Amino acid sequence: QMVATSARHTVLATNVGSVYTCGDGTDGALGHNDLQSSRKLRLVTWFADAHPQPDIVSIGAGADLFGSHSLAMDSTGNIYSWGVGSACGRGTRKPLPEPARVEFDEQPAPRFLAVDCGGGYCAAVAVAGTVWTWGNWTGGRLGLGPVPSKVDRSYLHAGTRKRTMPLLLRPKRVRRGLDAAHVVRVACGDAHTVVLTRSGSVYIWGQNESGQLGTGASPSSGRLEAEFWPRLIPRFNGTSATA
Repeated sequence: QMVATSARHTVLATNVGSVYTCGDGTDGALGHNDLQSSRKLRLVTWFADAHPQPDIVSIGAGADLFGSHSLAMDSTGNIYSWGVGSACGRGTRKPLPEPARVEFDEQPAPRFLAVDCGGGYCAAVAVAGTVWTWGNWTGGRLGLGPVPSKVDRSYLHAGTRKRTMPLLLRPKRVRRGLDAAHVVRVACGDAHTVVLTRSGSVYIWGQNESGQLGTGASPSSGRLEAEFWPRLIPRFNGTSATA
């Protein structure tokens, strides 16, 4: 039914909702409750053994220097993740070798209609049209602004140094730039993200060293620059773009 790949592993979902994986399992991205790699596709038994069994309708696979990770979404709009913890949105950096549901800090809990994986991060679109991201914050790929920092209050530095916090371990809603948009589709590159709205508008953010955002050079610097928040692409501000 569908397939997703990273540089290190493959995730496949069948037309009956079963999930199979193969490739590098060092970070648990194969979902077999171990850290073993596999040269052949193997059934992810967690989904097969669950009661009730989730009907998987969308999948994703991603990898970066931190490791590999996987996503799955079922027909009721729940999201499951496994693999390198920093990209799974489950509150830890440790490897997560078995799937589990990703929890969202909103009540009622959002239901989702689209997911994708990028380089060390994930993005998801809710039925309500909102966008959520988590994982590696660098380069603006989460659409949440520059990497945050906090004052280092350890004994050695006593508040004289700031420490960056490049990993977002829980999902966070992307609000700035998208408050008036009803998003229906998302696609993640290695370090940039594109979303499509119900009206056909396109928003994009993240790294731009190769011009992948399509925004051209900055008028002020003349250089290609990253976008840290969603930016509307004027050419598609209407019905010119389709999923």
